[in-house]
Amino acid sequence: MKKFLVKIALFFIAVAIIDFIFGKCCDYMYEHSQSGDTRKINYAVQECTADVLVMGSSRANHHYNPQILSDSLGLSVYNLGIDGSGVILMDGFYQLISQRYVPKLIIYELTPSFDFEKNVADANNSRYLSQLKPYYRNDCLKQLFDDVDSRERIKLYSGFYRYNTSFLNLVRFYFSGSEVTGDGYSPLDGVMTNWSSFKVPQQFQIDSLKILYLHKFIQDCKNNGTKLVFAVSPRYGATSSVEYQPGFKVCEEEGCLVLDFFCDTSFVSTVEYYKDSYHLNSQGADAYTKVLTNKLKTIIK
Repeated sequence: MKKFLVKIALFFIAVAIIDFIFGKCCDYMYEHSQSGDTRKINYAVQECTADVLVMGSSRANHHYNPQILSDSLGLSVYNLGIDGSGVILMDGFYQLISQRYVPKLIIYELTPSFDFEKNVADANNSRYLSQLKPYYRNDCLKQLFDDVDSRERIKLYSGFYRYNTSFLNLVRFYFSGSEVTGDGYSPLDGVMTNWSSFKVPQQFQIDSLKILYLHKFIQDCKNNGTKLVFAVSPRYGATSSVEYQPGFKVCEEEGCLVLDFFCDTSFVSTVEYYKDSYHLNSQGADAYTKVLTNKLKTIIK
């Protein structure tokens, strides 16, 4: 019996050692990734000093050309938009970034399904923590992890748990030969050929945690002196922005400016501007960024 217990103990010790080594190796690869979202996030959190940050989901990632913004505003710009992300993740990024420096302006692309609506894919919103797992030791993220899942920070001490869903991408990004540089922008090429007609959503449920973090993100920017402007870029065929009203209401309560181009007639029927009905291609993004910049100029002045 004693030998059996010793074997069990040695087994768990071996697993713990392997888990520790695996975690350390993954931490190293994460910190030295050469491409992908990993490199983009690392740069934003650890190196970026841009005056202006673009934040939000894929519509932020693909719709805002930092070069056009920078040339017009006379400010440095970095695009931190991440596909499939929302305000919970973006507030975490802002917490990390503002420990090192404070951006002058944030342009935030508001997206209902990621910023204030319940989303079937989100479950309990824990997926927004995946990009923050490597930074779990930072005290500024403690409340965020607790709000989403109070058990998460304990589980994150395991290297296997931290990287169980991202290991393959991590290896790919680490060994990629093309180092990511520049302004974080990811333009889309091509013109859509198939699309469905735009339908105004009939009903949607509000996610109380996302609403909480939308308020919190605004307050965090105010407390640090970062000017925050919310924007809604065009969608093909859009006739109503009613789905955005809960988000607009939060912005109104907090005294935040919203620049709404969702149904802008200059864009909604121009097929050549779209990669798909929800995303502008590079031509459309350039045209939209120029229109947005003209508005921002007067705001900044």
